[in-house]
Amino acid sequence: MKYLPLLFGCCLLLACHSRNRGPVPATRNMDGFMDMLNGKWESTTAAFKKYAVDSLQLNDATSEDLQSPQITDGQVSGKDTTYVMEVNDKAYQYDYRMCWREGKIISIQLKGKKAR
Repeated sequence: MKYLPLLFGCCLLLACHSRNRGPVPATRNMDGFMDMLNGKWESTTAAFKKYAVDSLQLNDATSEDLQSPQITDGQVSGKDTTYVMEVNDKAYQYDYRMCWREGKIISIQLKGKKAR
């Protein structure tokens, strides 16, 4: 019985801590990448060329006129930082999962695409 207030306090502390956690803050390189996405496909291509590793398979990502990026989720695991980025062009909204390591995008995956 004497440990009940301590247990309650610990549970309250954990609940408050987990409620305040938001997405992982963007790194300087992620900010730079997102700043380059201005709605022109040339800028999208230039952003990937500057911030992605040479071996990255981009598929259709660079052919889009991407703009208005926002980080909706993030996670750090060892040396890797993974973001979920919501971005759009004139017709669609895309959700990409992007993994960064040592300042470069090492993988990108389209998670979803829907008409705007």
